[in-house]
This record gives sequence, structure tokens and C-alpha cells, in this order.
Amino acid sequence: MRKQLILQIGTIGIVWCTLQITLWWMFPEPVRGGNISWWIVLSTLMAEKGMTNVWTPYPPLFPMLHLGLLRILGADMNILSSVFFEGNRTADAVLVYQEVLSSTKIAWIVFQGVLLLLLAGIIFLLLRRMASKKRALLAAGSFLLFHVTATGQITLGLSNDQFDLLAVFFLLLGTLLYLQGKPVFSGTAIGLGILTKLFPVLLLPVITFRSHDRFRWIFLVSLLVTCSLFVLPFFFANSTITLSTYTWTAARPAWEGVWSYNPRHPEARPFPALPSAVEMPDLFTQPFVKSGPRDLWAMSLPILTFATIIGYLSV
Repeated sequence: MRKQLILQIGTIGIVWCTLQITLWWMFPEPVRGGNISWWIVLSTLMAEKGMTNVWTPYPPLFPMLHLGLLRILGADMNILSSVFFEGNRTADAVLVYQEVLSSTKIAWIVFQGVLLLLLAGIIFLLLRRMASKKRALLAAGSFLLFHVTATGQITLGLSNDQFDLLAVFFLLLGTLLYLQGKPVFSGTAIGLGILTKLFPVLLLPVITFRSHDRFRWIFLVSLLVTCSLFVLPFFFANSTITLSTYTWTAARPAWEGVWSYNPRHPEARPFPALPSAVEMPDLFTQPFVKSGPRDLWAMSLPILTFATIIGYLSV
């Protein structure tokens, strides 16, 4: 048993070192945090125009959290607006922006670190239900290890500027609560995951096919109430902008970034690499309508296939 544990740890170490070398070779430059700056611009636009009047490519939870973060940090939204949208380049204005950017990057690192620790804990609890304590600890420790990378370009970790870990956290938390027989909390957690990014919805076929009627309906009602509390206020305030977020996301090809304007010609992207701050007031205060029925069908078919397979295996 001891030799087996040493072999497992050694294998994990070799794979981790290989990953570091590969990432260093492919991406020698560390992540620059471009999305952090982009989110500051978008949150500033939301503060100026109102959240319901600004299009985002994601459901409302993270944009609300990010705008709330800037409020907590005491960011002067008027000065930031003048920097981004009016070309204010005075020393004082630039200093305000740099201070907000620095504080936001620190908050982002703390956010990612806390999420990683929480996810490791959930992974341990999930694995502990089906494996020994040592194996569960090994899995949780490996998860943390593989998120400590030389460059955060591919894997999500402390140096990355994505928020996918938040949706993954809610997805795994909902899974754990489901296995513990807590439909209300499980539905709420999965609902919050869907409100962060849409992929936690993939757990629904499993719960739909695997649960008895009472558990299933309690779970679904909790999920719908959670989603409705966030989405409906946006929908009633500005249905066009709100619906375009979901229609755009549903029709979005897998390779397409937020800032790619032509989904039918991937070789033409990016155009530009990121929308400039000056472009964003015009670009993000109108609904995005980008894809046609063929794109919707191309997206729907693999999702329906995946859901069918999961449902079949869950029976």
C-alpha cells in the first residue's frame, strides 16, 4: 500500500512537471490580466448606464459581483468613466485607474485562492464517499497542485483572469448537496452556477433521471426560484438586452471569443483583440444578434446528444 501511494505521488509529480515545462515552452510570458481591465471598463459602463442597459456575454451573477467589488473598493466611477470613455489622461485620473486596477488584481487573486481551497475541500468530500481518505486527500491535493502553474494561460488558477472556477464551485457544491439528499440547497447551488455560466445546466439530466419525484420537483423549484430572482428583474427592466445575452451565448460557436465579430469566419478573428474602452459604450448598450439558425442547430445537437447519453446512463 505504501509503495502504491509513493508511485501515485511520483506519477502526479512527473505529470505536473511535464505540464509546467509544456506551459513554459508554449507560453513563456505570464498572463497579463487583460480580462481584469476589461471587466473594470464594463463595470464602469454599468455604473453609468445601469446594469440592465448594458449587454454582457454572461448571466448576471458575476457582473453584479464585479460591480459590487468596485463599490467596496471605493472606486470613483465618474473618474474611471472619464478615463475610459472621454480620453481623460491627466495624472490624477490615471493614478485613480492604476490604484483600482492594482486593488482589483489583488482581490482577484484572493478570490481565486479561496475558490481553489473550497473546491479542493468539496473534491475531498465527494471522493470520500467512494474512496479511502488517503485517495480523497490525494485527489484534492492534486487538484490544488495542478492549478499552481508557471503561466496561467491554459489551466485556471491564481494567475488566471477567468471566473470559470466560480461556476465549477457551484456545480460541484450542488453535486455534493444532491448526494447528501438536500434538494433545496442543491437546486440553489446549481441555479447560482447557471447564473454564473451556463454549463452547470448539464447536471440537470442526471438529477432528472436519477431522483424520485419529490426530490426532483423540490430541486427544480429551488433552481427556478433562484434563477428567477436574478433574471426576471433584468428581463422586466430591459427584455431585449437580457434575452440577447442568452440567444448570443446559445448560438456562440465554441471557438468564438466575446470580441470576435464574425462567427462565420474564424480566421478573421480577433477584430480587434479586445474592444477598446472607447468602443464599448456603443458596442455594449445594444443587443448582440450574431448567429443564425444553422449556428443554433450546430450548438444544440451536441448538447442534446450529451444530455441523452447522460440521461441514459443515469437510468
